[in-house]
Amino acid sequence: MSMETRALGDAIRAARMKKGLTQDALSELLDITPTHLKNIEGSRRKPSVPLLFQMMELLDLSVDALVFQSREESRCLRMDGLSEREAEALARTGYQLTVIPVDDRSTDDTLAIARQLAQEQARVRVIAHAVNQNLGGVVKTAIGDFLQVSQPGDLMCLMDGDDTHKPRFIHGMLAKITREKQCVIASRYQPGARVQGLQASRKLFSDGARLYYTLVLHVPGVKDYTCGYRVYTRPALQAGVARYGQALVEKKSFACMMELLYKLYRCGCTFAEVPFTLYYDSKEGESKMNLGKTIRDSFLTALRLRVRDEITGESLDKNQWKKRKTA
Repeated sequence: MSMETRALGDAIRAARMKKGLTQDALSELLDITPTHLKNIEGSRRKPSVPLLFQMMELLDLSVDALVFQSREESRCLRMDGLSEREAEALARTGYQLTVIPVDDRSTDDTLAIARQLAQEQARVRVIAHAVNQNLGGVVKTAIGDFLQVSQPGDLMCLMDGDDTHKPRFIHGMLAKITREKQCVIASRYQPGARVQGLQASRKLFSDGARLYYTLVLHVPGVKDYTCGYRVYTRPALQAGVARYGQALVEKKSFACMMELLYKLYRCGCTFAEVPFTLYYDSKEGESKMNLGKTIRDSFLTALRLRVRDEITGESLDKNQWKKRKTA
């Protein structure tokens, strides 16, 4: 029995007991036999990748709990090897990780640190903008680069680089990706989600925006229209670019995330959400968001998108999407 297998079994058992579940109860939720679960907890068997994802979601298991034996070990490795840690965790589930920081003319040491990491770790590759392009430009760059270098079956996870989006939630998002769900959103509005350290004015804006977007755009399966922490399939982004070209992301402001989501929906993309914790108190420095301007820009953008569809009579490309999926 390896140390890794024993640690995994112990972590699953501890998480189950913390939830107050018996082996029989958890087995029923997972649709496996109690004997199978007993063997996993006893470190006599390893769970399959889909089963491991189910366990992580049901038991609120983090990557740290499965990979590291103590918080001290996790914190120590995180300081100088975040991508290494996450790559090891993803490798256990059959994924290989490439980390691509997109530097948008930062004025601190971000670019130098990213380039140093790229020299030390082969899986890190840096993209640096010669001119500041704001969030919309970063998203457009990320999509273009991904479609240029990716292979069939690859996924793109987009996340903020200010430490508010923790990598451990990627695993739950991957578990939701299917042929029927081509984009998974880390949502602040699913049961179990939390927001830490967000100013009252920002929270009020987020809650109001959610209600407004739901009324104006009402995309099925979506409650969080603005969170940028998402996993996209390659065909979903290909369909968006095929239909909209460079206009897939036109807004440079924070409204670009809502714009991208809605345009992918118009291409037939379907969505799922997973709860996550937004660690806004991990963010260093002042926010660059102009709240008043962002509210006005976001609300007008959503209205224009919907009105344009009504005027042009555009319909969902569901048939095109079905053909693309079966090609």
